[in-house]
Amino acid sequence: MDKMAAIYFYINGLRQDQSHDIPSELIQFIYLSLTNRKEQTEEASIQRLRLLSDYWQEMTWEMALNEIDRFSQLMVNNAGPLEFYEDLLALLTAHLSMQDKKQGLWWAHKIVIACCGRTHLYIDMGFEQRQSITALFTQYFPSFAIKNIDNKMRWKKFLYRQFCLAAQLPLCPTASCGECPSYQECYSG
Repeated sequence: MDKMAAIYFYINGLRQDQSHDIPSELIQFIYLSLTNRKEQTEEASIQRLRLLSDYWQEMTWEMALNEIDRFSQLMVNNAGPLEFYEDLLALLTAHLSMQDKKQGLWWAHKIVIACCGRTHLYIDMGFEQRQSITALFTQYFPSFAIKNIDNKMRWKKFLYRQFCLAAQLPLCPTASCGECPSYQECYSG
């Protein structure tokens, strides 16, 4: 997946109303902003993102660019796990907390994209500690989180294991777990 397609995919997944297309010039401007990375405030561009989704309401242009860059780069580096995007998204949304539904949908999108990363899910999500992603699953996907008994299984492995069980797949994909430095810790016995 190229960078512009990844930017579009990331932004599109954070919108509630997908009846109108994202303006291609906005995607192009974001792409150019990421490649040139000048210190600038683009109030007009952040306003355009805010019109696309409430997700961007509390962000500055620089915060938005940093996040778009992080998640789009995960897809550019390893788009393979996106083959299961719809299935993993459906799995998470089936366990969505009704109290925080809108935010939960955003987090589900981000979690599935972060599965493209080559390290632990919490790291690819931008968290410093595993407890942060545990808290996220507990708040937004409580019936899913409770299945990870005593929080023993790593979240990416757990997500894929639950997907395989639900789909009754004999062989389970593991996203990019094989490249993780902790592979032996998760898969030894």
